[in-house]
Amino acid sequence: MTELRRVTFALLVFGGCSLKRWNDQRIKTVDVGPFEAAIPAGWRDVREYVDSQTHPKPPAGAHVITPEEAETSSGFQSTIMTMWIPTGNAAGMRCAEIGDMMMRPQSATLATTTETTLGADRLCTWTSVMQNAATTSWFRFHGDHVLYVQCTHADEGLSRVGEVGCARFWRSLASS
Repeated sequence: MTELRRVTFALLVFGGCSLKRWNDQRIKTVDVGPFEAAIPAGWRDVREYVDSQTHPKPPAGAHVITPEEAETSSGFQSTIMTMWIPTGNAAGMRCAEIGDMMMRPQSATLATTTETTLGADRLCTWTSVMQNAATTSWFRFHGDHVLYVQCTHADEGLSRVGEVGCARFWRSLASS
């Protein structure tokens, strides 16, 4: 779980960057564990950013995508991060405990938490808010691993670009 906390922090730092220059390479899908999803139109994998040497890199095993164009006047970028991680001790935790553990280090306030199933998999979903950002996170237990997806977007009316791209990406990933 320590690695997950580091991932969440790295995403929040990256989310404050204004991305404007991209390489020509176009990564079309995100493959994470047994799941795959198309990158939404207008979004890019952060590994394609020209100045990737000067921006925080996602931790090993994490995939991060962001809108190609700056979406707010502050330059804040929405991000969608995915990871395939061993379940570890999270299997015995309630969803609210997992959400709180993940968001507390970022001084985020947990707003909602739900626990459902997706097929045979247990699914935790939570939303949280912090100073100028909102997040939606999914924690899908699948065998002895978890598919972790975190969407962070500017809290300027819950940035429509981030909100729509995130929902579309999650539906694509969840149905694969």
